[in-house]
Amino acid sequence: MSNPLDVLQEKIIQSQSIVVLTGAGVSQESGIRTFRGEDGLWNDYRPEELANYESFVKDPATVWEWYEWRKKIIIDSKPNDCHYGLSTIESKKKLSIVSQNVDGLHDEAGSKNLIELHGNIWETLCVQCKDIRKNKSLHETIPPYCSLCNGLLRPNVVWFDEIIPMSTIESISEKINDCDLFLILGTSGLVQPASWFGMHAKQKDKYVIEVNIDITPNNQFYDLHIQSKVGEVFSRLNYDF
Repeated sequence: MSNPLDVLQEKIIQSQSIVVLTGAGVSQESGIRTFRGEDGLWNDYRPEELANYESFVKDPATVWEWYEWRKKIIIDSKPNDCHYGLSTIESKKKLSIVSQNVDGLHDEAGSKNLIELHGNIWETLCVQCKDIRKNKSLHETIPPYCSLCNGLLRPNVVWFDEIIPMSTIESISEKINDCDLFLILGTSGLVQPASWFGMHAKQKDKYVIEVNIDITPNNQFYDLHIQSKVGEVFSRLNYDF
């Protein structure tokens, strides 16, 4: 049986077009924790109660305080070997990243062909004039207001009561249709619509490789499952091709 890393290496080299789906496992290897902190400050709140537009309209200050707390946790996080590895491959190959993470680390690592499926925590969207700004810093005033129209700003992320635009899903579907290698990195693939992408790739007869530290519910349907940390896998690849 071939070494799984050798297969991954070979497929990357041979492929003309690659699409990559990344999830929380990639961010965790940069030291980013999940919603709840060990200090229990926000343990009385469920993420669904704060990350929705209705809650934002009722109490924008509380929602923003939660997001500022999350930003404090991740502001010093740096891209890891997976982020940099994908950026390097993109400089040599046609590669698109579809990330479920909102931390902006793929962008920081230099990836250009990037779809941030759930938005970016460092971006703000004005609810009035729709201006979007990116700034990797904390806000001095909560809630923040737009410098152009003085409208209320919100995090430019997709909330639980919102849907990802169909145009975005269609764009990802087209990229999958045109690729010959689909990588699923650090995600269980259970959250819609991302859970659909891997199976769609297989239906289109694409070669699908999953890298995850855990066994996932759908790994049996893919061509190769590598049970490992994604950063460790990408640190062992040879990028001289």
